[in-house]
Amino acid sequence: MKFNSPRFYDCPCQNQDRHSSSPLAQLLTTHSAPELQYLETKFASLMSYGLSIKLLTEVLPIADEINHTSVRRQLYSVAETIEGDLGEERFQFIDGCPNDWAKQPPPGPPLTVGLDGGYVHASDQKSRTEGWFEVIAGKSVQTEGGAKVFAFVNKYDTKPKRRLYEVLKYQGLR
Repeated sequence: MKFNSPRFYDCPCQNQDRHSSSPLAQLLTTHSAPELQYLETKFASLMSYGLSIKLLTEVLPIADEINHTSVRRQLYSVAETIEGDLGEERFQFIDGCPNDWAKQPPPGPPLTVGLDGGYVHASDQKSRTEGWFEVIAGKSVQTEGGAKVFAFVNKYDTKPKRRLYEVLKYQGLR
């Protein structure tokens, strides 16, 4: 859907620089619907940008509206928002004095966490010793069956403990 968006310019006698504003741009901060942004982000995080676009254009009437760059930017924007919401990395996540830790409420139902790691070789390395990076992946499973997966790149992720803590807290870890 397209909207007419009038543009208002400042009077040249009041401001030396030409400045304009648009009331519609202040109301609509994004150029696409949140539902489309959700689908772009969801599919682009699970498969390549090209396949994501093929799928979206197959099921939605937006054949010429999206491209690889816009999907990549949308995914990057969401990743930056999530990263900003994580908070600061901490040595430990139990608040209070160590003497008071025994007074904490009992933990919730059992939660099983599995971790694994490995090295991934980049496809465009210059030699066999370059282009390797360590990936740590895991899965946490609740006794009722809910599962959550997570991963991070060692020495690149600046908040690995915070990321793991947030995933486990989301599943009921106290």
